[in-house]
Amino acid sequence: MNIALLTAGGTGNRMGQDIPKQFMCIDNQPVIIYTMQAFQYSKDIDAIAVVCIPGWEPIMQAYANQFNITKLKWIFPGGDSNQESIFNGISGLKSNGCDDDDIILVHDGVRPLVSNEIIANNIATCNITSRKSGAAYLRDLAQYFGMVAEVNPFTGEYHIIHHDENFRLAFGSRPNTIEEYIEE
Repeated sequence: MNIALLTAGGTGNRMGQDIPKQFMCIDNQPVIIYTMQAFQYSKDIDAIAVVCIPGWEPIMQAYANQFNITKLKWIFPGGDSNQESIFNGISGLKSNGCDDDDIILVHDGVRPLVSNEIIANNIATCNITSRKSGAAYLRDLAQYFGMVAEVNPFTGEYHIIHHDENFRLAFGSRPNTIEEYIEE
């Protein structure tokens, strides 16, 4: 299964508004809905999960219902940082039965201008790199399999978020692409 994990756990303080920026409306539609629609309309995406600000989950679900986002399957609580929110989302997917063949695309919920081509290319890259020898930037992470890491694909720099023996990750360019392996 190919899953879009959208991070929408930030408050958008720099915007100076009363509501988080992912819920701000442009042309009568919240920004997060534009982002969800990009993945909803992609034939390569099977399901959508959103990491949301705690307390805003019912609003997220209501908007998804209103705008017919049928691929939304899970809403998880966000963390204190983007990295923690990603970890919460991956952990939530794992506890909800994601298996070793699933690919997770991590994307910022307030960046709606992601094309179907970018989505498809990320999935294709993950299929190629994780099932064969791996891309050059993944080789640097080989010793860190088993750790949740955020990787800059341009520089190869990474930040370890959390160590979990049950995960191996493969990241592509935006959105980040993850293939999860659950070791028994």
